[in-house]
Amino acid sequence: MSEVYKYRIKLETLSALALSPRAQSGIYQKEVIYPFYQYGTYQKYAPEQTQYYIPGSSIKGAMATDCIRGFLVDDIRVASKDLELRTLRKVQHIPEVGSASDNRRAMKIEDFFPNIKMEILKSGVIYSGNFVFPQNPTEILKRTKEQTEERVNQMVDWLERILMTEPVSEMNNGYDTEEKCRMELCEMKSNLEVLLEESKTIHKDEFLLLLGGYKGLILSGVYNAKKTSSIYIDEDRKLPYGIVRIGLEYDE
Repeated sequence: MSEVYKYRIKLETLSALALSPRAQSGIYQKEVIYPFYQYGTYQKYAPEQTQYYIPGSSIKGAMATDCIRGFLVDDIRVASKDLELRTLRKVQHIPEVGSASDNRRAMKIEDFFPNIKMEILKSGVIYSGNFVFPQNPTEILKRTKEQTEERVNQMVDWLERILMTEPVSEMNNGYDTEEKCRMELCEMKSNLEVLLEESKTIHKDEFLLLLGGYKGLILSGVYNAKKTSSIYIDEDRKLPYGIVRIGLEYDE
């Protein structure tokens, strides 16, 4: 019988995490709320009484699953105190690379659907769970790390191209708004570059993972969609949503 590899995992959110099955959305307090994953159904919005979790299937689906079959990831229970209701933030009017700035609308960051709020897992929280691999997981960890780095590199490249476009004229009423947006995107680019550098030096059993929704097409791996991709931003961390760090510890 082949050896089974069991690991304890540590999952740390580096930016806010949006994980929501939209079929569970409901209307509470005259607002539409997309809840975080939760066991069961509830008649009213009562987060302190709700059983929240990160689906193991979501973690597994975000990894390079073509490398190995049949590995298991436990659901991870989440405390309601680590969740908060938030309206997601999105960059609007992203300029096309090479387009003229004369007549375009000023780039800005604003609420994505202001009448909709999401339960999100805060950045900077740590949870633990379990992985079970039917074979040595070295290859899937290596491929997952490379996959994440490639997507983040593509995002950095796209941000650099956007920041190299000519700003709107100072005579444009939205000039100050665009300048503020550019500063935040520049900070996001810098923060992603720091994460890439850290990824090169962290232990072989640690890796970055892109988890959940609202990452845009680029971070989802659709590199030829730079004209249609979106940029969502966790303004607290100046990072895209859904960046987590996972560390594995062999469980005898």
